Amino acid sequence: MNTKHPANFYDNMKRTPAFNKLVSLARIASTHVKFLAMTERREVGEPDWYLGKITGYCGIGARYLERLAHEEGIHPIFCAGSFRVYNRILGEYQIKTGHAWIKYSDYIIDITATQFIKTVSRIERDFNKPVYICRITNPHFLEQFVGPVAHEVVSKWYVEPLDEICEKAKSLASDSKLKFPSFGKHGRTRTAYSSLI
Repeated sequence: MNTKHPANFYDNMKRTPAFNKLVSLARIASTHVKFLAMTERREVGEPDWYLGKITGYCGIGARYLERLAHEEGIHPIFCAGSFRVYNRILGEYQIKTGHAWIKYSDYIIDITATQFIKTVSRIERDFNKPVYICRITNPHFLEQFVGPVAHEVVSKWYVEPLDEICEKAKSLASDSKLKFPSFGKHGRTRTAYSSLI
């Protein structure tokens, strides 16, 4: 089985208007969830909060994107399961962590995949993109729960109810007074997210 994607993989996707809209919503959701992560990490005093680490925000991100999609009449499927990495010694994929994402048609859309940038893989992948899209056959994603059952499983990962956290993300994103500095390559401060609020 050839699991490598051709160079024009994203160009060959089914480009329905609903799919294109969902990808646009995923970009928005990615930004809002990253902003939420920065805000919460700053509130608890993490010294590197400005890096926007989104580890642990996959369930929030998937639910937030699902909610945005529902508002637009698009109905992706909320999924929970495991993210797997390739073990070169054993020659197989092994579970690394629990994970959540959405799927639509034959594609996975993951707005928190950047946490897996350093993942070992046998397939071409580009986890550095804020919106990661792949086929549902991608061996990194082990789907175990979908829909309401997935919601129930993922909700146990967080102290606050998932929808309340999503409301917080939405509120933060719409609060035009809230701006955080972002640090460039050489530690210089520049304004970030101000155009997104």
